[in-house]
Amino acid sequence: MRGLRRCLWFFLVTLSAVCANTEIVNFDAVESVARVPLPISDWTRLHPSNPERILHVQPAPLYTEPAHICAYDVRGDENADPGCPHEIWLVLDVDGSDHKWSRYARFTLRISWPAWAPTNFFINIYSSDSVHDVMSLHAKTSTQIIANPEPMPTDIPTGESRSVSRTMFAHIRLVDTGVRPPAAAAPAEPVPFVVLLEPLYFGVVPASVVPIIAFLVPVVLCAAWVVAPFVNAQLARVADQARKEIVLMKAAKRKHH
Repeated sequence: MRGLRRCLWFFLVTLSAVCANTEIVNFDAVESVARVPLPISDWTRLHPSNPERILHVQPAPLYTEPAHICAYDVRGDENADPGCPHEIWLVLDVDGSDHKWSRYARFTLRISWPAWAPTNFFINIYSSDSVHDVMSLHAKTSTQIIANPEPMPTDIPTGESRSVSRTMFAHIRLVDTGVRPPAAAAPAEPVPFVVLLEPLYFGVVPASVVPIIAFLVPVVLCAAWVVAPFVNAQLARVADQARKEIVLMKAAKRKHH
């Protein structure tokens, strides 16, 4: 009994440490042409060599509509200009310099944050071509989103090559969902969360799940070849005993009649 109590205590303690919320977005990596230069030098970049990062972003106040979050600001990583602290832009460099993920067409972006930080995450994925339209709505003027203005694609001389890539962009916005008493109605603290970019095998299986599947396959096979025969033998023994008891009961009834 004492050992059971210790195990239960350990389980309760460790459970609070691992409780977390998760948001997952799957997307197709499409080739597109960047229409204008973007200030991505300050943005957090995820790529095959560094697919995971820990970030801190302050959520918008309770009941804030997603469309009203940072409607006129553009923010990079957690160390960038804090003019709009409720959102973050990520560069999803799915190919990277080594093109390690070039054979994959679908990817997943997973965000995990602690359960003690009640927050809603709004995640949108954009291609290099479509991100310009979105950022135009978030900037007061086009000069805010162009670090070094260059000609638009329509102004590029004929025959000049254009940069085509599968680079995608993630726009993450946070809204606080915790209800606080009026006396403690202070702005929410920045929420720590982990972002992980990984390819999807066969378009559905995340790369991080593959080792688990590889472990479960031999376990299932072992159960099928070793455990299953033992269980079947035990069930057959129970069934045989039940049949014998039924025969004895019928015989006893015939004697009474």
